[in-house]
Amino acid sequence: SWQMRLFKRDTPETTQQDSTDASPQGGTLPSAALADIPKDQRGGPYEELEDGRFIVVGRNIIMVTDATHLVDSGLWHEVQYASWDARTRQFRLVWSQPDRPALVGKTISDNPKSLMEKITHRVDDTIVATRRFATSTGVSVAATVRRRVDGELFSAVVASGPISDADQEKAYELETKLREELGMDS
Repeated sequence: SWQMRLFKRDTPETTQQDSTDASPQGGTLPSAALADIPKDQRGGPYEELEDGRFIVVGRNIIMVTDATHLVDSGLWHEVQYASWDARTRQFRLVWSQPDRPALVGKTISDNPKSLMEKITHRVDDTIVATRRFATSTGVSVAATVRRRVDGELFSAVVASGPISDADQEKAYELETKLREELGMDS
């Protein structure tokens, strides 16, 4: 799984609007939890987890609620990736920030297709460009430029495992080149 290994720049707390499709899955979102979700973020797909939490896709944010209130949320550019294992129904959302714990839980439904498609679409929409290389030990390293909700660009370097100092330097050089290609200040 991808983990932030090197660094990430900037994370604003601004929002903007776009459209979402409603297609709830796996249980009914409790009215108390729905009341805690900003009105401009409602209408997207959601999934209930076995522990009673709900994963809710908003226009600009992904949210986690329990039966009564919003528990956690993040802007789409703060999400590194999400995955779901059909055999175990295990959902996992990994944040770009390395010290933020992954969101993990087992879905009640056995097909969260709408949720996963929308998460993938929302995260992909924040990616402007990516350059990758593999280390001699097989670790994948990527330099990525992403767009925040406010339109500003930022870069991040991620590695799928531990890397050497030489590979870390190569990753930073790759990031610098990518930023230059896109006309970003270094």
